[in-house]
Amino acid sequence: MNEREARSIVREKLEPYRHRSYAQLAEMIGQEPETGEVVGASGEPYQFEIQAFWDSRSGGNVRVLAGIDESPHKPIFWNIPVLRWIPIYSTKVTEDFILSPEGQFVGETGEMENRTSGCN
Repeated sequence: MNEREARSIVREKLEPYRHRSYAQLAEMIGQEPETGEVVGASGEPYQFEIQAFWDSRSGGNVRVLAGIDESPHKPIFWNIPVLRWIPIYSTKVTEDFILSPEGQFVGETGEMENRTSGCN
């Protein structure tokens, strides 16, 4: 997997979510994650997943997490007593952001942006 290409793709997929309001992101919590497949400029296939969840408590900050990995997803097999060998799926490249109820990005350097008004 080309990690630089994968990171570029996952950032591109996550960008539209940065323009959504807090309410729109909060509505995503508990829903099925957005998933899809994309072919990078190198011709390598990837699969991605984007999901929102409460960062620490219900009604607080919303974290939106995007992960990407090679496609088809290749499991790592772990030998767990009693269960034998089971596949564990691990995403190698992730990006995320946190939005506060006030519409501000949390923990980002640079200019803080407010997303409470004028965003769809």
